[in-house]
Amino acid sequence: MEMSLTRLLSHTLRRNQWIGRCVLSRSISLSQKPLLSSQTGISPLFFRNGNPVITVSLPSKGEDCDFMLRPLSDSVGDFIDYMKKEDGGVERAALYTKGGTKIAKSTRIDQLFLEDFDLLINDTKYHVSVPKDYKEVFEGTKSLTDAYSLIHQLYSSLHVDKYQLVKEQQLKAQLQQVQTELQPLEEQVSKISQSARVNNNGFVWLGLGAMCLQFGVLSRLTWCEYSWDIIEPVTYFIGYGTLLGMYAYYIITRQEYIYPDARDRQFLLTLYRLARKQGLDLTRYNELKDAAANIDLQLRRLHDPLDLNLPK
Repeated sequence: MEMSLTRLLSHTLRRNQWIGRCVLSRSISLSQKPLLSSQTGISPLFFRNGNPVITVSLPSKGEDCDFMLRPLSDSVGDFIDYMKKEDGGVERAALYTKGGTKIAKSTRIDQLFLEDFDLLINDTKYHVSVPKDYKEVFEGTKSLTDAYSLIHQLYSSLHVDKYQLVKEQQLKAQLQQVQTELQPLEEQVSKISQSARVNNNGFVWLGLGAMCLQFGVLSRLTWCEYSWDIIEPVTYFIGYGTLLGMYAYYIITRQEYIYPDARDRQFLLTLYRLARKQGLDLTRYNELKDAAANIDLQLRRLHDPLDLNLPK
């Protein structure tokens, strides 16, 4: 009798322990799932002035509130922010698909309304059913990028010709003004350039004459006055002196002594010297030349078929 009572007590103890473990395992598995209250409702969806409107029951105020959403610019996060700003009692709000997957806040409204979804506010879940005809409307809605592209194309088609004409008239007026101020300067620069060119040619021929004179003097001293043994050291020092002069030119100008470069440098020096004597502002002349070149470039770009999105 005592053995039967002991067996009964041990069996009852093991049974209670097994039930406790089952209850504990069940509570842990439930805590891992998202908290969705058994309290459910329905949030109507309708259209007003072409925009979708969702009616939500606010938890604190206990009254219904219509939220108008913009399909192309609003997102799920914006919708949640609207609800929290309207009612401070909205502590937690989220949207879920029919399968229980949470919808990201970055999802746009036009993508949200492609299928039914659930709205969770605090501990209350609302089911939002999107009518079939509304789904077709949102399926045919273009993305925001496509809408911007369409607006840009429409604006270009309506205004590009007018804008091109107005811009061309403005550029031509600016070019005419620059050319009017540039014309007298062009005449002065042309005269000064001609004088500087003549002066520069004189220096070139003068250098050639000096070299010919040097060659003649050394020849006479070699064959008529003295012998080559005496004149050879003289030619060495003349050649070395010429090398020193070329090195000094590099130190002063930071340019290698090349005949075309030396000629151009001498031309510019003569041009600026003559311009200062005649009171010509070459700095202003260069600014006007750059402005005219820039305006001409803009006119050519304005008529470029690639810039106008036209076939070449």
